[in-house]
Amino acid sequence: MSTLDSTVPLGTQISKPSKEHKPATRTGFWRRGVVWATLAVTLAGIATTGFVVSREPKLFDPMQAATDRAPAELDSLPAGSVLTAAVMEIGDTLLSKPGGFIGNDVAPPFSLLDNMQ
Repeated sequence: MSTLDSTVPLGTQISKPSKEHKPATRTGFWRRGVVWATLAVTLAGIATTGFVVSREPKLFDPMQAATDRAPAELDSLPAGSVLTAAVMEIGDTLLSKPGGFIGNDVAPPFSLLDNMQ
């Protein structure tokens, strides 16, 4: 008689397996959803900050900047005043733009942006 042909007599108690079967829970799906949602919100925040910070500054006229910075009692501009006023205007633009000067930032979103040079 083979083991496949044997039957269990009535009244015999069948033992349970050693490992109990745990019902499936949805906590794994919930945790995965939280991770994906956090990642999506973080990436959206980085992208939004990148768009806001990388707006192009408005153009300026170097001659107008030199005449605005020159004293009113001068009849003509001294040599080098246009270059000096242009450099000062560029410095002001870099420091007062949204996000400030980002030449040495190492974390996103600033590390992903092209520095103004």
